[in-house]
Formats: sequence, C-alpha cells, structure tokens
Amino acid sequence: MAGIEANREGVLVAVVDGAVRGFVDIRWGDAETKAFVNESEADLKAIYVEPEYWGEGIGTKLLERGLALLPDLTEAVRLDVFAKNERARQFYESHGFEQTDRSEHEIAEQSFPVAIYSLHS
Repeated sequence: MAGIEANREGVLVAVVDGAVRGFVDIRWGDAETKAFVNESEADLKAIYVEPEYWGEGIGTKLLERGLALLPDLTEAVRLDVFAKNERARQFYESHGFEQTDRSEHEIAEQSFPVAIYSLHS
C-alpha cells in the first residue's frame, strides 16, 4: 500500500517503491478555489494516480486523507470533471459524490461539457 505524505497545505502525495505515484490537491478557505465553490465548501482541484497503479486503492486512500484535512465546518466538497471521463465519474460516485450541476470548459477555442460533483458533510 502507498505511503501518503503531505507535500504542502492541501496537497498530499502517494509514495510507492520510493517514488511519487499519485497526488491529491484539495483547497478551502483563503486558498485558490474554483468559482462554483462557496466559502463554506472545499474544492477538490485534482486527484491523480499513475495508470499502472490503478485498482490498488491509492486513489481512495488519497481521497480519504485529503478529506480528513478539511476543517470541521466544511459543508461540502465540490469538483468538476470532464463529462466524458467515465472512469473518474465512476470513482467519485462510488465515494458518495453526486452530480449537482453542469458547465462548459474552454480549451483552445473548443468547448467541453463538464460535470460538477458535490459531497455534503
């Protein structure tokens, strides 16, 4: 199993075999959060695990440890993910997140549908 280490506030890394194999970046309060995140909420900005380590529980452990960092008064955790990213959507849904909104993200003058998820405390 991966060792989870704090890298800086809100960022945790998963170390496997002496190398970083994944990370979670979760922000709240005065930290830089996305526009759809309210003051009483946290923003799960990113979670990543190297594909060859998928299915080993590293993403779940990162998510759990990231959520444990949040202040007690945090009302919800919110995130956005590309709507076509079924693997990520299934991961979040399996951990209790529910799709609560939709949006669009512009990249190189193209618009991509985005699903916004929330996990309420």
